[in-house]
Amino acid sequence: KEAVALARARLGGGGPAGQLSARLAWTGPKADGSESSLSPDGRFLSFPDWDTGNLGLHDFVSGADRMLTNAGSWKHGESAFAEVSAISRDGKQVAYAWYEDKLDRYELRVLSLNGDPNPRRVFEDTNVNYIEPRDWSPDGKWIAASLWERDNKTAQIGLIGADGSLRLLKSET
Repeated sequence: KEAVALARARLGGGGPAGQLSARLAWTGPKADGSESSLSPDGRFLSFPDWDTGNLGLHDFVSGADRMLTNAGSWKHGESAFAEVSAISRDGKQVAYAWYEDKLDRYELRVLSLNGDPNPRRVFEDTNVNYIEPRDWSPDGKWIAASLWERDNKTAQIGLIGADGSLRLLKSET
């Protein structure tokens, strides 16, 4: 009981009888929590903009959205779009899955949140069909990601380094 009381106190313990409470912070067609990432300070949320294919950033303070990428496209045979993203722990970068129809595969890209429109490709592999960045190491040198092989039978969890190296942690078929 003491540990629970201490945890509630450290987490804010708001609400009746020390219970935590929740509130809806953002709704609308661009709000996509399943493929989004919240910045560590809680100010920003990265999201895939399904209207354009670009990666967007919602600012909870101003309420404004801005696109981080500009290469998204839904043209037949030329689709390119952002999906799952993860904001770095220092809140300065975002890693995201980028699909290129011409290549028929996903790659992992990283982009600065300061408005630099030039993403850098961190990881691509012709054997990887799909990738989801999930978190960053505290020092920003590794990105934790889920990967699926092209055979659609093998799922993996790994760490991707800034140099594009992959350190597999778990693989299942």
